[in-house]
Amino acid sequence: MTTCAREHPLHSIIALAAVTVGAVAIVIALGSRSGQPTSTAAAEPIAADTSGSYSELVDRANGLYDQGIEAFNKDDSAGGVAYFKAASEVCRAAWKKQPGDPNVGTDLAVALFSMRHHDEGLKQIEVVVKKDPDFQAAHLNKGIFLQTEAGEATDKGKAADFLAQAEVAFQKAVRIDPASDAGNHAAEVLQSL
Repeated sequence: MTTCAREHPLHSIIALAAVTVGAVAIVIALGSRSGQPTSTAAAEPIAADTSGSYSELVDRANGLYDQGIEAFNKDDSAGGVAYFKAASEVCRAAWKKQPGDPNVGTDLAVALFSMRHHDEGLKQIEVVVKKDPDFQAAHLNKGIFLQTEAGEATDKGKAADFLAQAEVAFQKAVRIDPASDAGNHAAEVLQSL
């Protein structure tokens, strides 16, 4: 299994950041809730080199992902989205080389969701969950995605539906391994729902 972001898989960075810094990290990683960048500067497109081996692509995606998180942490949503767009393109190239790898499939979903392509991110995380139903990071991130959708929904019925789906995803993440960082984070979120 290839891991990303040096010591841990790329797909879990939102969850790990949230465990380390608190729930604010989720909002920072996803940009402003209105869908508009928090900075007014337009971001330059970031080059997405999709050539090379699977390992090279994963390493390249990690670097772009880390830069996207850094931009969001500096309140530069436009820059963060630009880096995540490039990361999604590189992840997509890696996914084509190894479409069964749940790490890269989840990485792609997180990158898509972080660049505010929520529907695409949710569809991609579903592909991972169907292919590998016990992949904990996919369930955790699915819960985060759905919780975010609930918070952004203007219709109370839709918000409640998203929240109910998020709860199921978090419960599944806990059941897979309650002692892991992802399991602990999912349990904490469940207590706050």
